[in-house]
Amino acid sequence: HKDLPSGRGYVFLTESGSVSAVISGGSNADGWKKWQQSWEGKEGMDSLSDSDIDAMLDKVECIMLQREVPEYVNLLIASKAKQRGNTLVIQDVGGEDRPISTDMLRLCDYIIPNETELNRLVEGMGMPASTQKIKDEDEFVVAQAKFLQAKGAQNVLVTRGSNGSTLITTKGDVIRQLALRLPKNKVIDET
Repeated sequence: HKDLPSGRGYVFLTESGSVSAVISGGSNADGWKKWQQSWEGKEGMDSLSDSDIDAMLDKVECIMLQREVPEYVNLLIASKAKQRGNTLVIQDVGGEDRPISTDMLRLCDYIIPNETELNRLVEGMGMPASTQKIKDEDEFVVAQAKFLQAKGAQNVLVTRGSNGSTLITTKGDVIRQLALRLPKNKVIDET
């Protein structure tokens, strides 16, 4: 938005190569009045029309959503994309630390959290204490992803740093991918 400051992300690097980030939303957090009006079903000068959104989605086959914009922006785009029926919707869970709605989970073909984000999501959605007793790290990640699927998620791809990634598909398949091993002292940071 031309009248608002740009958003910024600050990444802090530790000696081990792991990172921590702080995000200042700026225009990513504000400047969405037309989108909000549209999501709330209010028509007029301060809302987007269906044809505006259709024009944005024209010839788009895949949308990658992120959590640094208000939830209603993602909900509006994902719901319109799903109505069109030909657009893959991917939700990167990084960004703002907030709950994700079951509506958003249902609209996305893929939900992609890292392990920390996955923990926050399932804790915020009331994951049963019995699941938290699982000691095996890999089994725990799978149980958390299946919990998200029970809440409406389709495919859950968990990025796991040096442990690679784990994909839990809508069919219940669990696919593990090992991390690529790089030469020692060549990795500057994990981002």
